Amino acid sequence: MKKLLLNKKNSFILILLFVFGCSNDNSNNYSSEDFLVSQVYNFQDELIAEYDYNNSIQLIKATYFHLTSDITENIFFTYRESLLVGMETIYLENPEYNFENTYYYDNNRNLIKVKISYSNGQIFTFLLKYDSNNRLTDLCNQDEVVINHYDYDENLNIVKQIDYVKDLITGLESEIITSYTFDNFNKPSFGINAFYFRDLLPLDELADFWVESFSKNNLTFSERNNVQYLYEYNKYNLPISILPKKEENYLNEKLIKIEYIIK
Repeated sequence: MKKLLLNKKNSFILILLFVFGCSNDNSNNYSSEDFLVSQVYNFQDELIAEYDYNNSIQLIKATYFHLTSDITENIFFTYRESLLVGMETIYLENPEYNFENTYYYDNNRNLIKVKISYSNGQIFTFLLKYDSNNRLTDLCNQDEVVINHYDYDENLNIVKQIDYVKDLITGLESEIITSYTFDNFNKPSFGINAFYFRDLLPLDELADFWVESFSKNNLTFSERNNVQYLYEYNKYNLPISILPKKEENYLNEKLIKIEYIIK
């Protein structure tokens, strides 16, 4: 893989002049699908995440640096026949919070079950249901009771989520409906075409990682936490920065900057 920095401390214009301005390179032959996320920086240009890939262009390790708490989080990815089958999360300073995800698929290579095993012995299982177009429609618990239902737009983005909630005291059931909007550009890629039960970008304000994971484009608004996501894009229409905005307030301290490498 060839490294190509598309965003860091320098301005976007300077980066384009430096990286893409040479007449002898082949940068114009690339598309957004040719890039993988390599590093992520915070608003102070401090490294907060980096990603390692194998020769098959598969993400094998993600490292997150939680600077305020001085905690390092490592995630290791395991594959079988190009499918993600395991994801182990290890906190070096707090091993009691370690956990492991195991993924199961049907004959159409759709993820149908996720088992989450924590170091304290707790195990949670989720089942996934699809429609005739292989789109995720329902997230269920281990008893096949629907927890969430998803509706899509014509661009294969989840624009509505229905949460089915049961009051533990009264037993009454209710629905919570959340709406979402998206842009028309490709998401940052990590070489994983699967639902992995977490957001791989260290964006604190993203509370809807399952919606983002199963949608084609970039989430621009979440009704759940009333947060808007503002993107800066490179020439390939890939996000190089994401700034959350809540109501009229820009959450500048939550800004992240994304760098890429070429596959």
